[in-house]
Amino acid sequence: MATLETVPEEIFLSIFDCLDHSYKPDYLRYLTVSRRWQRAVERFFFEDLSIDSAQLSNFAALFQGKGAHRKALVKQLSYHAVLPPYDGDDCHQHEELNNQVFSAAILELFQILETFSEDEAVKANFGRGRGIVLYLEPPVSPNDKNIPPPDKEYRLHAVFIRLLNPKQLPTLACVSDLIVGCIGGRRILDPASGVYLASMMKNLNCWRMSYNDYWESITDETLIRIRRDFIKALSNHNQAVAKFDLRSQSCDRIDESIPAPKHTSSPTAMDPFSIAIHEFIQRANVSVIDIEGTHPMSPEILWPYKTVKDVPVPLWPKLEHIFLYPAHHTPDGDWYFSGDPKIASHSEFSGPANGNGVKNLVRLAGQTENTFRSVLVPERIDPFLKAIAQVVRHVPSLRRLDVWFGDEQLCPRYVKVDDLRRRFRIFYFAPGMKSWYDEESPRSRPRIICDVGGSWRASEEIEEMWMEAMGPNGLIHYHH
Repeated sequence: MATLETVPEEIFLSIFDCLDHSYKPDYLRYLTVSRRWQRAVERFFFEDLSIDSAQLSNFAALFQGKGAHRKALVKQLSYHAVLPPYDGDDCHQHEELNNQVFSAAILELFQILETFSEDEAVKANFGRGRGIVLYLEPPVSPNDKNIPPPDKEYRLHAVFIRLLNPKQLPTLACVSDLIVGCIGGRRILDPASGVYLASMMKNLNCWRMSYNDYWESITDETLIRIRRDFIKALSNHNQAVAKFDLRSQSCDRIDESIPAPKHTSSPTAMDPFSIAIHEFIQRANVSVIDIEGTHPMSPEILWPYKTVKDVPVPLWPKLEHIFLYPAHHTPDGDWYFSGDPKIASHSEFSGPANGNGVKNLVRLAGQTENTFRSVLVPERIDPFLKAIAQVVRHVPSLRRLDVWFGDEQLCPRYVKVDDLRRRFRIFYFAPGMKSWYDEESPRSRPRIICDVGGSWRASEEIEEMWMEAMGPNGLIHYHH
């Protein structure tokens, strides 16, 4: 009589598939049936794991000796460091110690995953296009749970956790997707540290990370510092990655009469952040890039070149999709939008409320809501529109480009205006690319769609540049 160990694989799997797979703990009863049953059941437990640094030694033991085969079962691993407790409400009491504990926890995890990278079955999985999805969650102290939920975000986000030992980390070959996340009510990781982590993964296909720059809980000086450190780290990042997703946690300033922070010295100075992103796309052979949130960007993110002779050939050779969501303010502290002079002057928009405005008090900043900038400033926005033309013209594989400045209801403090909106979104679609506007513009043609408020149109110079970039079959469509 055949034993369970000798039953042909297709018959065994048919038997196993008859089990109820809806509730994993029910599988435990089958672990002792046979070694083959154990391995079949284990794949459901090990494919998606969530651990913290206090569990690392037990985690490592599961994959040693006779358990080494389990390494190839892991598809996704979520991990966070456990920080030491603190006294009372002083959640940043151990700031430097927290950095040390976090860095040690990351090093220990990487050392364990290094053994995965050396495993032949894991290598075989990678050869079939399946690596490990590593989700690095924000670190947590056991005392954090005592902070009232409404206070957690701005208290915990006041100080960044930093990786102190990036050069000590081993290079990993088993990770295909890295997600450096931000979870509401958790501590936040210095953005440069997220870059250092990705730099130690040589087979990365998809890299998604949070860029925590929520201005309400972070000073302008800190915003400028973390931006500078991120630029430096990204400029030294040399690993290839197909998809890059940067999620800013910021939101636009709630009082648009207050000057925005300056990240560059003057309007004529080039923005280092935008240039670093541009050069990273070229260097890393990125095919899809998505920068969401409302981080300040300049046209250099698309086109930093003074002349066509300076452009690398080919430019962004693998890039197919680029999605940008710039802030409404510029890196040099200016604005892409102004108040509508038909409604009120700038001094009136910026002055005291007349009693009709909505007054939403922001907890930390103590500002009243005053969003009034609805009209594009040509000298600031036109360079972005010209840069779009250059990208469409020079990027050989481009299928879609979005520059999205938003679509939102505004609330000016000075005067009550019904349905005052700021809407400005520019899209490029290559022939055959599906869009929301297919009923208005044929999919068979290359097209630039301007989904904009009011009666705005690009200047003749810009429309000519767009048409030259798309060719004689190109189409410019305005959706008002």
